[in-house]
Amino acid sequence: MAHHRCVGGQGWCDAGAGARPAGLRPGGCVAGGLGSAREDEALEVLVDERRRLAALPQRPSAWVEVETGQTFADAWTQADQERRRQLLLGLKARLYMTPTIEGWYLPAEIEARVSKLDRAGRSA
Repeated sequence: MAHHRCVGGQGWCDAGAGARPAGLRPGGCVAGGLGSAREDEALEVLVDERRRLAALPQRPSAWVEVETGQTFADAWTQADQERRRQLLLGLKARLYMTPTIEGWYLPAEIEARVSKLDRAGRSA
């Protein structure tokens, strides 16, 4: 059996990694006047950092299947009724039953769900 695990993305995302920050004019001047030498230096450090981050390898986040080493039979025998239900739902399994089978036991909670679906005209 396997379960799904989210693997987070890696990298730095920016639409315009090489673009200048808003308000920065060519030559390092900040819109509205000249920046001080200290401001220009700090801004240059930030621009260099943006370029460095943009050059890093990028990987989008994704869902991957990870093997658990457990068989479906093991999971089934160790599971309670609700966990078994979740296992079957995860497989998208459907159970079709006919009322003519004698000796078939259906728990009252499930019988109530089936009756409700039957009254609504849907299959269980």
